[in-house]
Amino acid sequence: MKLNQTIKPVSGGRRLLLVITQALLILAISAGISQMVLFPLLEDIALQSVQRWEVEYMSSGTIDLATEQLNALPIDMRAVQLTEMSKLFGFGISLKSLKDVILDKKTKALLVKNGTAGDPKTYSAYKLLDGGSQVLIFDRMKVSAQHLPTEAQRTHMGSVAMLEGLLLQKTQSEWPSLINSIEPLFGYPISLKELSELDLSAEQKVKLEENEILTLETEESREADYPAEMAYKKVGNRILVLGPFSPPVLKRFYPILFVYYIVLAIIILLPLILWLIPTWRSMNQLSIDTALFGQGVFTIRATPIRGSKINYLINVFNQMAEKNTEFG
Repeated sequence: MKLNQTIKPVSGGRRLLLVITQALLILAISAGISQMVLFPLLEDIALQSVQRWEVEYMSSGTIDLATEQLNALPIDMRAVQLTEMSKLFGFGISLKSLKDVILDKKTKALLVKNGTAGDPKTYSAYKLLDGGSQVLIFDRMKVSAQHLPTEAQRTHMGSVAMLEGLLLQKTQSEWPSLINSIEPLFGYPISLKELSELDLSAEQKVKLEENEILTLETEESREADYPAEMAYKKVGNRILVLGPFSPPVLKRFYPILFVYYIVLAIIILLPLILWLIPTWRSMNQLSIDTALFGQGVFTIRATPIRGSKINYLINVFNQMAEKNTEFG
């Protein structure tokens, strides 16, 4: 059979531009679908449980101490105590009836089952009081009162204030045992140190001497998106130290993020790979057919593959082979 089809020349630059445009379009569509459909699904499956744990981790200890104080009071006196307690915090705290707490079904079920629950959507923590009818709420812990000096101080001032209050109720000789008994309630380390033990600048030590809450940022805290890695407050002649905060968080997030981005890469790149497979098959077959033709098998013809980006070259090869047969 003779090929009489005339192949219209097309510049290599134009053909390359067309292929690149198609590839970018496929990537854009894949990324768009991932953003609208798959990202939320992956986040719900892979990240939400860790984010929920993170909220509970950062509020643990502090919300437990506050709950203990409220549980020790009659129900009708808790509101007054809460008003005084709320002055210690840089975010909103409230006490509501369980039936009035608006939560999604999953979070509310966890609250009833475990007595505590974190809501990663609002970065809020919930703790059931004794009897199960009232809920203590640490509301939107990342949206703190703006009249306070720094985000880090706003975040940790409640924890520091409650711990300081408990320490000042005891003699200094009792402080180590008190810290040892309280620390398990918290997800992060708590300790008492001498000022001379701390690797701080002269300016930072002056702030502590002036009774300020000192917070320090590190590379790890920035990776965890925390305003600080360590928090310090002078209590008596000792320094109350909270942190580091980020290691347990990063330890949990890194494996999840690794899997998350691997799946994401597969989702985005898979359509591109499938789009390139016909071209790869054509290139492989054309290479074989060209080698055979060079060895004298002049009857060989390459078969176009649907979707291949080099079918144009295959048609050119077949036309050249046919011409060679005609004049051979």
